[in-house]
Amino acid sequence: MILATVANPYSRSVALVLIMAWTKVDLLTASLVAAVSSLAIYLLWRGQQSAVRYPPGPLSLPMIGNLPGIALTGSMSKYLKECRKIYGNVSVLVFHLVFSLIVT
Repeated sequence: MILATVANPYSRSVALVLIMAWTKVDLLTASLVAAVSSLAIYLLWRGQQSAVRYPPGPLSLPMIGNLPGIALTGSMSKYLKECRKIYGNVSVLVFHLVFSLIVT
């Protein structure tokens, strides 16, 4: 609609550049809104999960859980023995977002 009212070809290109710049701002704003809302949903979901009381266990990383700790000790049995010494007979390990209750 703006391009139809402009008679000068140079003015049309300026108007087109302004419209393109406005579109990029809209895309940037939409991306920012999507990122913030995704973060808010994740934090709310995580807050609901943390309401569940699990037994103590080693610190786990997001998405991969306790797999790096097992890899550093060399075997699962050594890792479980170390966890038993630190956290007692009942502990929780996380394997790719799956909580596993370990009773030794």
